[in-house]
Amino acid sequence: ASLSDKKALPVVVYLHGGGFITSTGAASIVYHGFCSNLASHLQAIVMSVEYRLAPERRLPAASDDAIEATHFIKKNEVWFKEHADYSSCYVMGQSDGGNIAYHAGLRSAHFDDIEPLKIKGGAIRTKFESLSIDDDPVIPLAVNDLLWYHALPLGAAREHEFCNPTVGGGSKLMDRMKLIEWSVM
Repeated sequence: ASLSDKKALPVVVYLHGGGFITSTGAASIVYHGFCSNLASHLQAIVMSVEYRLAPERRLPAASDDAIEATHFIKKNEVWFKEHADYSSCYVMGQSDGGNIAYHAGLRSAHFDDIEPLKIKGGAIRTKFESLSIDDDPVIPLAVNDLLWYHALPLGAAREHEFCNPTVGGGSKLMDRMKLIEWSVM
């Protein structure tokens, strides 16, 4: 959409993949191209978040950065104020970015501290929807375990809430997302 149209545009907060350890949205031609195409096709403002990477900054640092991105938008910067539809914001992530979007969305739904921004939902895509990750030729289970080892808080195991959304109150927080009528895809 042309900014001269004066139509407020929905906002998509996008979180790239990379196993919590590699890649950046801006430096990757794949992610940059994806965000550009998404903005064009959806006629939306797409904000790609450069989150801190593990192992130097373990989880929840990446989720903290996603929340900070929503705070940046809500600060009513002139550009956002003139062009963004604050009532129509979505969080979206691919692979570990989907995990980050999930946790940032849960925290936003729980704490309600991003007004006037209204998150309407999220598109969360993770590779781990498949039950056959142990046979994955690109990222076999041993590599996957190593990525989690370096990304999770020190001493945490795969049963941690950042890795397993059914522990740590995640299901109760998901109920909050339903209550405020989020769409999760």
